[in-house]
Amino acid sequence: MQTATVFGIFWGCVIIVSGMIQNVGMQNVVDLYGKDPAQAGTVWMTIDSVLGGLAGSNEAIGGIWILLLSWAALRKGEFSRVLNYLGVVSV
Repeated sequence: MQTATVFGIFWGCVIIVSGMIQNVGMQNVVDLYGKDPAQAGTVWMTIDSVLGGLAGSNEAIGGIWILLLSWAALRKGEFSRVLNYLGVVSV
């Protein structure tokens, strides 16, 4: 269960960081667009690439968290067995 907790906390941090990067990046692009639209597009493509990388790892981390949590709950007899098996199979 401790490993699942670590993955859950890490997943939450990645989600928050992704949102912060997007918010700050969007504001920078909006500010830059008035001066140089082409460069604003380039900056946005860069930010979007970073967000794409984080979002992809975000889903992998979340999937590992669901798997570990469901497996630990199944071993300890927590929650319903159907719910736990659904968590294990859904990954």
